[in-house]
This record gives sequence, structure tokens and C-alpha cells, in this order.
Amino acid sequence: PIKVTKKILPKKAKKKPGALILLRCCESTGNANQTFTGWADPDLTAAGYQECEHAARLLLAQGYSPDVVYTSRLKRAVRSAWTVLAEMDSQYLPVYKSWRLNERSYGALTGLSKKETAKELGADVVQAWRNALKARPPPMKKTDPYYPGNDPRYADIDVEDIPLTESLLDCQERARPLWEY
Repeated sequence: PIKVTKKILPKKAKKKPGALILLRCCESTGNANQTFTGWADPDLTAAGYQECEHAARLLLAQGYSPDVVYTSRLKRAVRSAWTVLAEMDSQYLPVYKSWRLNERSYGALTGLSKKETAKELGADVVQAWRNALKARPPPMKKTDPYYPGNDPRYADIDVEDIPLTESLLDCQERARPLWEY
């Protein structure tokens, strides 16, 4: 029999730790119009698609090669992911969509102009809602046209889990189960 020693066995390659790449969706019509979008679902603009392609080229230039993609259920995020993967020639990768990664719910502010809302309610109040960890905008009503409970893409979610408004901390807690999974 042949004696196997460490000298003739190939060295195990040291595994590099994985990288978590966070990519915000690229410009949507809501961004371009400066409206609070939250769970509303505006599409990407032409500039948004170009931003996605540019982000993909930057990732490639740095040697990144994703294994799996997670995105929200929002059209702008899904299309951003698809565009990045297409530019990276990685359309074959699994893409998992989770409502837990949706943008924060801006409640009753959804669909309103950011500038007009700041003028009407005060810039300090609006900035607190946007940037403070625990501050929540006023909740939307279930009769609001933007209420996600009427959207078929959320039919599998318990109505109690659909936010009427959220703080940044609420968003963190919403995403936690997916992160832990």
C-alpha cells in the first residue's frame, strides 16, 4: 500500500471570510420626484438602471462574485438586483425576495412630497422621523391607497405584521429574523 503523507496531499485552501454586500436600490421615480416611497412601488428611472450597471462594474473591478442575492419584494429593489446580476453575467444565481427587506414604512407620509411635507410640518419634525432611531411618522390608515395589506404580493403575511408606520429600529427588528435565518 501507498503511504499518504501531508507532503503529497494538496494543501487546503484557506477560506476567506465571506463579504456582505449591501446595495440600495438605484434611483426610482419616487427618488427623482422626492417623495416618501416606503412600501409604495415606483419603478426605476433610466438613470437608476445606469446606476445599477455602474455598481455591478465596480463590484467586478474589486473582484466580487456573489453566491446568493436577497432583496425586498419592491419592484425597484428586484429590478436593481436583476440589473446588477445581468451586468455581472450572474443571472443564474438564486434571488430570494423577502418583505422583511422592504424599505421602512413611512406611514401616512407615503406618496407625499418630502419638500412640501417639511414646509408644512417643519423640517425638524420630518428630519426626526427620517433619521431618529425610534421616531415614527404618523401611521397610515388601512383605507389608504398605499396600504400594503391590499397588495397581493403580501397576501402570505399576517395582517398584524404589515406595518402602518415604522421607526428605523422597527425596520431593524423586522429584518432580524431573516438575518438570523
